[in-house]
Amino acid sequence: MFQFTLQSLLRIRHQERDVHRQSTADVQVTHDRYVAERDELIYARNQVLNELRRMNQGQTLDTTLVLQRQQHAQQLGLAISLANTTVSRAAAALEESIGRLIVADQSVRALEKLKDRKHSEYQRSRPRDGGVRD
Repeated sequence: MFQFTLQSLLRIRHQERDVHRQSTADVQVTHDRYVAERDELIYARNQVLNELRRMNQGQTLDTTLVLQRQQHAQQLGLAISLANTTVSRAAAALEESIGRLIVADQSVRALEKLKDRKHSEYQRSRPRDGGVRD
């Protein structure tokens, strides 16, 4: 009966790959959340800027309200800058995680390929007596 001598290692590599898959999925969710938060900030800032444009086109101008809106737009701009930094860091973390997953997957595939090759060699080396085959 065929036994792959590196079966324990293959099992460990499968587990490691599964851990990397889950980790990458978690990092992807975090990245997506940061992108969504940044997009909400951009949308809010655009709304404030549109409101400022409408206010400037009106007959009367409430300077206090305009100033408040300008300050709010500026605060949102700063928040967007911070969010962009966070998104960039999350994207880098995602790339690293994907890289680790690729390496783990390649390790599993290499061991599985070796196992298949060893199994084929084992079957070719067995006498053909019509008995049960592995």
